[in-house]
Amino acid sequence: MARKHRNKPVYVLTVTVQRYSNIRNSSALSANVTVRLPSTSIDLEVEARRQGSTYVLDDSSSSESAGGIPAAKSPRLVQLDGFHEATHPYYWSPHTVLEAEMFSGFLRSGELDLAVGTERQGLATGNQYSFLGFTSFVRLSCEPGTVRTRVFEYQFEPTADRAGAAAFMWVRARAHPSSQSAVLLHVRTQQPNSDSGTVGDSVTGVELQPGVDWTWQRVERPYAYASSGEMFNVGLECPPSDQGVGTIEVDRLVMTPDEAFVPV
Repeated sequence: MARKHRNKPVYVLTVTVQRYSNIRNSSALSANVTVRLPSTSIDLEVEARRQGSTYVLDDSSSSESAGGIPAAKSPRLVQLDGFHEATHPYYWSPHTVLEAEMFSGFLRSGELDLAVGTERQGLATGNQYSFLGFTSFVRLSCEPGTVRTRVFEYQFEPTADRAGAAAFMWVRARAHPSSQSAVLLHVRTQQPNSDSGTVGDSVTGVELQPGVDWTWQRVERPYAYASSGEMFNVGLECPPSDQGVGTIEVDRLVMTPDEAFVPV
């Protein structure tokens, strides 16, 4: 199923692999599908999963030009439900995953925020709307002379059994390939407490080396999940201008109660 914005080339679509039997393993977990978008000749190629896959395609504008990087002129795609696992609702992983491009307000005026980018892994079919392998991310420009006031904000809501327990954070990020030196990503956290006011406000730096592709970086500070019914707030931002420059791209964030866990 696909729907188009009333007056913009922005689309939302949901695709699934349907089961025809309740017998276990009677259908594939995923399949590559082609969807003809409404009132267009666009054939969008994406992955469908048994639990469903929902996407937003923005074909209206380029991504943000940052750090001297030319703005991309290709369509951008974001998956809204990447966290949804095939085991739901029978089993839920204790590791909470958030896509970095889905920060608060990533859809503005019916379009994807200009800071959202999409990178595709090969276009073997020759179709510019093929997203059979892609990574969506958010880009932060930490260049000299830029105003570094924007913060990309996220919220983690703990389940009742983890409220107040220890938590550990990872980010999947990289310095843009054009970066000439290491760049620093600031991770700001804030844990609200209804009894004593806001507590646990802190900033931790994650250093990203040039020439290194996407890697998982642990935020070297243990946290505690918020109390039941409250949110754990996270912000991604550039450091002060005297603490490093460059362009940062962030793909995902993970919160986990397992200190030994390493995402892949």
